[in-house]
Amino acid sequence: MPARIEVGRKGCRGAYRTPPSVQGCLVVDCTVISDPLHRPNKSKSEKKKFFPVPVVAEKLESVHGSKFLDLVDKVVQGVLEDKVVHVQCMMGQNRSQAVAWRAAEKLRVDHPEIPFEGPVCLPGLVSRIPGVNV
Repeated sequence: MPARIEVGRKGCRGAYRTPPSVQGCLVVDCTVISDPLHRPNKSKSEKKKFFPVPVVAEKLESVHGSKFLDLVDKVVQGVLEDKVVHVQCMMGQNRSQAVAWRAAEKLRVDHPEIPFEGPVCLPGLVSRIPGVNV
């Protein structure tokens, strides 16, 4: 099986968990960084506002810096070791998709010779990653 980056979620607030598609894959847990775009005290219309993944990645990098880049490097290292990498956060919308997108961009620039699939959102998740329709 070729290396692959997949996005899932741990599940919370009634959302079911999306487990990794392969047992024994590398799981990167993005809940170690907070979601700077989470708006718990806003109105319902503002809570439903979604930001593009590149904007989320930029915000995560500016707020968390090295912690965000460490997660990206862990994903890149897993792909270089030819593993399936499962990136997850609570809902699978902001942090996990941003980390997966940034890792894929880094692989395409730094290691264009490495074949990999992804990032792919597992069933039940809505992809907001540019160029990924699932």
